[in-house]
Amino acid sequence: FDSITRIVAALLDVPICLISLVAEDFQWFKSKQGLEADRTPRNTSFCSFLFVPEGHKKASMMVVENALCDSRFVDNPLVIGEPHIRFYAGTPLVTSDGFRLGALCAIDRAPRALTPQMAQVLANFGQLAVQAIQAKELRRATEEVEGLDKGGLCDYDFSAGLLRESRMKEAIDEAVLLVWAQLNTLDWPILYASQAWGDMTGVRIIPPVRFPGKSIIKDVQPLPEAKNETGSLWDYLWLQFDGVEDVLSLWNHVHCDMTAPSGMAQPFAKTAVLAPRLMNGDCTCKVSCRFMPAELPIDVAASAIRPCSQYATDSVQRISPPGYGPGHLYFVTITRAKFTFSVDSLRAKGQIPQPIPEGEEEEEEEEEEVESEKDHNQGSVSVPDAASAPSDSGAKRNTKPPMSPYPDVRLLRELEAGSFGKLYVGTWAGACVGVKVVSSEKIDGDLGSILGSSGISHPNVTQQYFYDRHFDEVTDENYLWMVREWCDGGSLSTYC
Repeated sequence: FDSITRIVAALLDVPICLISLVAEDFQWFKSKQGLEADRTPRNTSFCSFLFVPEGHKKASMMVVENALCDSRFVDNPLVIGEPHIRFYAGTPLVTSDGFRLGALCAIDRAPRALTPQMAQVLANFGQLAVQAIQAKELRRATEEVEGLDKGGLCDYDFSAGLLRESRMKEAIDEAVLLVWAQLNTLDWPILYASQAWGDMTGVRIIPPVRFPGKSIIKDVQPLPEAKNETGSLWDYLWLQFDGVEDVLSLWNHVHCDMTAPSGMAQPFAKTAVLAPRLMNGDCTCKVSCRFMPAELPIDVAASAIRPCSQYATDSVQRISPPGYGPGHLYFVTITRAKFTFSVDSLRAKGQIPQPIPEGEEEEEEEEEEVESEKDHNQGSVSVPDAASAPSDSGAKRNTKPPMSPYPDVRLLRELEAGSFGKLYVGTWAGACVGVKVVSSEKIDGDLGSILGSSGISHPNVTQQYFYDRHFDEVTDENYLWMVREWCDGGSLSTYC
């Protein structure tokens, strides 16, 4: 917990950061930076205001830019006396059942504003904090999410209930890092690492409490050639295809996100291998890495918290830690993987086949058009909302999705079944994604056209994060699973 308050204090450049647990008469501080007290009365607590309005779908952040100008706090003892609070930003700690425990808050003694990226970083760390608080309880939970196409689960509500509990349970074993991805170098400093990262690698990261401070690395097996650990992500992970094109694709993603308009940065995926020195010489431990820009929700559970609306005038301003080169801030979610082919890597290695010959393609298209007409006559399919969860408007499909063969991919509902496979909405390491499942008879020789948008980073084109071939023993057939960026904006023709 101290790691969270340390890094939040550094990123938001505030003297005080707290994880508070609000009880009936007092609020207690589970972790604190810059404050001596262990508790304060509830009737003077800023954090208690995060308990209203009630209702698990109404949990939201609160920002007070200047307490002296806010009638709720102008006479508060914590404002007119120590610690002389002027600025307050807090995000509620919402449990798996939607109950609010308290808040992760940042406090300053001078008035100031909060940028959108700072607000989302605070909300993301709030989710990581409550995840850690509930870890033991979630490990004991055995209830599985079933019947997603029945009853009260159709609205896909991740603000409370089974889906939120299931997502938070999945997240227990996911290692989460915060890295500063720098351009034109593979020195990507790790600024924060969750407990799961330490369990996975034996490496503990102690974040700085101020910048330009550096993280302190406690490594069970430090690099033999270096007296001091650099703390770079790529000291511990090796790209699966360590070629020039693969490295250039990393820098391209970072450059695109650095120059993207506010809120338009895009996540991307990479497959890596844990450094053998962390695995007793084993160089075959694959991991799947999802790089989520820090200004976006880290997962669907974090997206259930409504962000604040009191943004700074310069809404494009982003966090840039002093002491580091140009770059972008990412949350990296790491899961052990027995699969996951990064599309960028395979393209660089020339392993994506070319489309089938034109003559054969025309014959196949004629068959597909006939089947497609039958599918369209069955009724339209509603498009879910990507920010929090899919909606339930429009025609419903009653087909229950199959169990995913991959530990970090969950299918929630079938959206469309056509001649070229089935489309599902689901989650990948907690992020909302679209999953396309295509039978082998449709992909032989045509993998190039299927993956046509792979490697493209553009606001109007959905990215393909990765794909994998999987043999289904039940149907005795091979399938291609494609995990793609989720889009709820409709087709381009809608806006043309």
